[in-house]
Amino acid sequence: MRKEEFTHSMMHYLLSVHRLNEEGKRSKPTDIATSLGFARSTVTIALKRLCRKNFFIEDKQGNLHLSAKGHRQVHEVLSNKTLFYYFFTDVLGVSQQNAAQDSCLVEHLICQEVQGKLFDFLKKNAHKFTKVPCQRKSLIHLPLRKFKNLKDFNHNQRGDSALTQRKVREIN
Repeated sequence: MRKEEFTHSMMHYLLSVHRLNEEGKRSKPTDIATSLGFARSTVTIALKRLCRKNFFIEDKQGNLHLSAKGHRQVHEVLSNKTLFYYFFTDVLGVSQQNAAQDSCLVEHLICQEVQGKLFDFLKKNAHKFTKVPCQRKSLIHLPLRKFKNLKDFNHNQRGDSALTQRKVREIN
């Protein structure tokens, strides 16, 4: 599937299934509709379309799971979202709320070249941003030094847990 054929709303379906599976919850169309706040009929139509494109696998109980193709798409988008979130908060000093909202809006729109350049920029310059004034108690930047390259970073994106763990650390 070409990037321009994959819409923002399609990604929300994949992310919803991913999140429900990570949390050990059921991932039937009704659960996904509840999770997203959409009508079940709307969700069912969208899920059938995504199943035909091999993004999901359905188990015997009717729960949906991401296929290998679905996992690749989710991990790429989560990587983009994470990079932009940290860029917005740590480099630009944008509020967490606006950074979370805007990183969600651009997460699936960028090409691999931009993702790679952003990763390289953040990794090379991370030490410069530790003194950027932010609208929170402590500045916590993305520890990019632990990743060898963008491929390693993308491979290690396991879900929304990276951002969730960050929020927990900031609250403490």
